Amino acid sequence: MQHTPSVTTDPFTSHPAQRHALIFWAGLALILLLAAIPRLIVFDYGMPYLEYIDEVQLYHYGQAARGLSSTKATNLTSYPPAFVQFQVVTQSLMESMGRSGPTPAIHTLRLAAVIANLAGIALIAGAARMVGGDLAGLVAAGLWGVSPLVVEWSVLAIGESFVYPLMALYVFLLSGSVLRADRWRWALASVLVAIAINLFEYRLVLLLIPGPLILLWRFGQRRSFDRATWLRLMLIAGVGAILVAALSLLVLPARYQRWLQRAFVEDLWDIPLLLAHFQVMLETFYLPGILLLGGLGLVGWWRVRRSGPHNVLIVLLLALAVGINWLATGVRWPSDTGVRIQNVLPAALIIGVLGGVAAGWFLRAVRPRWLAVGVLIGVLGLTAFAQVPALTGLVNNLDTQNWQVVIRQWADTNLKPGTIIVYGEHERTFNPLWGGIQGRHWFDWWPTGDILEYPLDEWVNQRGMSYALVPIAQQRMLEQSAEGQTLLSHMLRLRDFVHPPVRREPEGIFYRLWRMQHETEINFGEHIQLTGYDQSAETVQPGDTMDFTFYWHAPTTPDDNYSLFIHLAPPDAYTVLAQADGAPAVPERPTLTWDEPSETLISPTFTLTIPTDLEPGSYRVMIGLYDFATGTRLPISDAGGASFGDAYLLTELTVAG
Repeated sequence: MQHTPSVTTDPFTSHPAQRHALIFWAGLALILLLAAIPRLIVFDYGMPYLEYIDEVQLYHYGQAARGLSSTKATNLTSYPPAFVQFQVVTQSLMESMGRSGPTPAIHTLRLAAVIANLAGIALIAGAARMVGGDLAGLVAAGLWGVSPLVVEWSVLAIGESFVYPLMALYVFLLSGSVLRADRWRWALASVLVAIAINLFEYRLVLLLIPGPLILLWRFGQRRSFDRATWLRLMLIAGVGAILVAALSLLVLPARYQRWLQRAFVEDLWDIPLLLAHFQVMLETFYLPGILLLGGLGLVGWWRVRRSGPHNVLIVLLLALAVGINWLATGVRWPSDTGVRIQNVLPAALIIGVLGGVAAGWFLRAVRPRWLAVGVLIGVLGLTAFAQVPALTGLVNNLDTQNWQVVIRQWADTNLKPGTIIVYGEHERTFNPLWGGIQGRHWFDWWPTGDILEYPLDEWVNQRGMSYALVPIAQQRMLEQSAEGQTLLSHMLRLRDFVHPPVRREPEGIFYRLWRMQHETEINFGEHIQLTGYDQSAETVQPGDTMDFTFYWHAPTTPDDNYSLFIHLAPPDAYTVLAQADGAPAVPERPTLTWDEPSETLISPTFTLTIPTDLEPGSYRVMIGLYDFATGTRLPISDAGGASFGDAYLLTELTVAG
């Protein structure tokens, strides 16, 4: 009789491969797909405008490393070098393809961050699976993959976005260094990855400790060290660490020595801020859900196993999570008074792995199985119920174009170049080097904290300003003061950039600093209104030219695209002596695009040429709008409803002898 060997499984490791491998990998593939969708939708959010200033700062660090920027060397040397080198390589690659400037480089690095973080999700699944089985791997990957905070902070072109997948690899290797037979290889690899992580983020220096300790432990096991030998080795290691830290402090610039002194004396003991870091760490996965998973994991641990390498690993990972938060609390710039989420997420990644392990342990330990499955479905369903709507809201928010891009592109299309008075919220909107938007036309900008700091005449005539972009808060303040009301009445309101639709970044009102020469209120059909016009002269000579600029407003969207005619006619008959035709606004804005009721559209300059043989006298300038395809003109009326037929007498012109 043939003997069939039995398959022995550890209750905290995966089931036999022939039964569960396919389910695990199919589940992981589905999780990766679900995680990829929101990341690929939002990774280019805000572009071509670069909302997150750290991305732009790092771009300029890369420029400085290439000798192409005036960024101070002290700033460059204060940042971990790995991501600066990423910037150097990416910038060189983009420029070789003819794509210079910050936006192409940052776009490429964001896409690289998405790919790296998807690989990180697979590594998280592998780490949790190694400790708690197939279900543990899938739960951990799902927790991390659909967390809104993780999605938001893992698609940016910053060093932290590459720390997270490296952190996932580190946890995977650290788990193997405790649980696998060939521990020293895994531990050595974890040390190398920890070094790589610290080239991106100095605050994660704690990751350098576990690997050498495990190697030392492995070495001691082979040499059968007694307790006294272990104590001597620990003492030597501690003294060595203190000496290395002291020597490092001596070679640091004075300002960094003061910074670290403050960290050790004050910031590391900021308990309220430390607790806030712990709260954010747990809220990464929905606080009640992750706490319930932790409780279920304790039940599973209590019922099955109370000692062994798994416990060592769990304690080690928890210690790292605490230590990472502690250093994030203490090692910070003086300006950082709150929680920086990106510094908490490495600890949250560990908690995500442990959450998956907790689910796996609970499923293995609790009987009947249907009860364990039901409880897990309830807890994970509660977490998903909270996370998925938040993730959907994040995607919708980031997928909506921000106001900076809308404003910059609108100005590029509709306005003549000029200098714009801006408040702090829009200092980068028109700056292609720090905002990223490369427009067709150049607009200078002048930062101010208060548009009332100079009289309007001085803004225009002495300082050469043409426009002002006033944030909605300052607009309301101006409306509440007599001086502000006077200022607003002397400027031309071009467009309100306000909700709806709800967009990120500040709302604002765009003005030109002077009004039109002649103000009117003439209706063309039901949807278009002429609010004013400019003309270059009132008296001309035969052969001269006269320029007109028109100002339009559409309370509702017109029914069709219309063209403008300008006719020169004698006073006693409608005989066209000269004419000009064209689109009433810039060519990119046919009347069917006049869909913003707050907008004033400014036409390009229309030039009317006076015939050289025209007799001296008085002449009429008539205008109207017509359908170019059919020739049908729009009826014209004034605000009171009085009809002017289909041609409006704009002005009377004198031709001198």
